[in-house]
Amino acid sequence: MSRSWLAAVGLAAVAFAGCGPSNTSTPSEGQIESALEARGIHVCNSGTAPSHYHGAGTAQWYALSHSCSSSSTREAIVGVIPFDKKVDRNSAFRQTLYGARRVPNNIVVLTFKNSLVVMTHIKNRHLSQQTIGQLKSLGAK
Repeated sequence: MSRSWLAAVGLAAVAFAGCGPSNTSTPSEGQIESALEARGIHVCNSGTAPSHYHGAGTAQWYALSHSCSSSSTREAIVGVIPFDKKVDRNSAFRQTLYGARRVPNNIVVLTFKNSLVVMTHIKNRHLSQQTIGQLKSLGAK
């Protein structure tokens, strides 16, 4: 299959994702950033990265802090990994939880719509608790 055909199918899936229940789509553009900014949590840097999970799309990551005055103030990193199928997301959730058991209290794993949300490199528990609260208020579990 050509990449352009796959891209077209992916765009169609995203377009139709909003037509069903909210748990079968992905977070909308800016939804997470806006919710975090509302709690005084700043996105100091963001970007994309490839995902190694089966059925996953490109991950979006956010470096978070209460203050973005310098790069050393990053207090946590949140990655949002979209999936086409809930079964693939759930499999990735289990894999990540299994791996997180080896690094207690430094990884938070949630599901949000058809995405996996992973918080790592946590340096500030208060910021991580605020972030989790905001994500849960949006529907993360």
